[in-house]
Amino acid sequence: MSRLAFPAVRPAVLPVALMAVLLASPTAFALKCPNVMFVLDQSPSMAQDVNGNDPGSSDFVGPSKWELLQKVVANVVKTYGDRVPFGLELYYIGNNTRLDDACFNATSITVPLAHDSAGAIIQAINMATPPTDGGTNTNGAVKRARMDPALADTSKPNYILLVTDGNPNCGSDGANADMNGHIDASVEGTSAWEIQQASMQKPKILTYVLGFDGDSKGVNPANLDDMAFYGLGPGQHPCGHEGQPHCYYTSGKTFDEFNKAFEKIISITLGGEFGMYFCDDSCRESGCPAGQICTSTEIDSSPHCVPDTCAGKACPTNQFCRGGACIKSCDQGCQDTESCVDGTCVKNLCYKKTCQSASQVCDPRSGNCIDYPCPDCAPGSACDVVNGKCVVDYCKLGQVQCPKGMACEFNGQCKAPLGGVKGCSTAGATANGTFDPSVAIAGAALLLALGMMLRRRSTLS
Repeated sequence: MSRLAFPAVRPAVLPVALMAVLLASPTAFALKCPNVMFVLDQSPSMAQDVNGNDPGSSDFVGPSKWELLQKVVANVVKTYGDRVPFGLELYYIGNNTRLDDACFNATSITVPLAHDSAGAIIQAINMATPPTDGGTNTNGAVKRARMDPALADTSKPNYILLVTDGNPNCGSDGANADMNGHIDASVEGTSAWEIQQASMQKPKILTYVLGFDGDSKGVNPANLDDMAFYGLGPGQHPCGHEGQPHCYYTSGKTFDEFNKAFEKIISITLGGEFGMYFCDDSCRESGCPAGQICTSTEIDSSPHCVPDTCAGKACPTNQFCRGGACIKSCDQGCQDTESCVDGTCVKNLCYKKTCQSASQVCDPRSGNCIDYPCPDCAPGSACDVVNGKCVVDYCKLGQVQCPKGMACEFNGQCKAPLGGVKGCSTAGATANGTFDPSVAIAGAALLLALGMMLRRRSTLS
């Protein structure tokens, strides 16, 4: 199932205005997913441990930097690869040189950027190992990435995610390093200069730098800061200078620390530091050909186009088509304490019910809070709390066209906005007050979908 990035706000305390917007327009915050190219340092120093100790030495404490990188990248592309187009460039140069052209010519795109690249990326990085000898041609690798046609997409943001231990030494990098290993970023051909060129070209490519900086014997954090500083684009950024926090993200020394930093960067590329937006390249955003609709099912959780069974179907007045059948609407509206279920106003046991925990949702059978039974429903679907399964949300996927003057409620119910509740309802009981599992998805599933969207951010901060 898809996992998205959202702020950690509990449904019980979500501002009313924001909730109203989310309910009224489920795709209002959707943006196109960015293109993200992983540019990963495969040079010999990546075989060291996070403290810079060589493999085989008495001080070496595994895993190596490369082994950590393999595990974290696999985890990230598994998590986001069904939504975000990723590409991969692994780089090192066998024989170090002072020629920038040679630094560039030694590079190539390992896995082309694509939506379905996750498997190829995992396979490529798991098969690769750092060589025993060679140099770090970060300048050539960045130039290769910024020249890749896949990152020349004007319809969406383009990013480079550079992971390195901060010691570029090929071409202009090697020729301009001072006695402390710091490189003059203003010199043409250095890594920082190439990164700055990426941020200034059209369309711009911003670069985030994730650095292994625990090696006090060799890694120069100043180079990491310079590269990250220019990666943010033209302008003076309050980082990396005069006591300000680093411009780059530090890997830390454990899988959890490294993975958290990596996912932090991904969450920012998905829509901002506070994660208030999520991206969607599926048919929910781009639409479907005439005669088809966008849907999401338990078998295929990714939104996809299928024939529209309601196309050309005429229904009687105050009825609407759903799933190829004509369904009664609540054309007279319902009270605030009621919800509409196929033309009948029923008692809403979850009316005004809030759950204090983001891991709970209102159970329409009892009106009590229960743990989420299916927390990872894909976009365009929500959780049937009763049966513990993800089901299609007809309203969110635009599969229900309500009669004029009526609103589409959660799970494809049409109701005149005369009795109070507008938007998504919380159905849970039949007209005589007994529970009917076949229709009791409503409000509990709404809180579930909203709560899970808003909960995802908590794992990234």
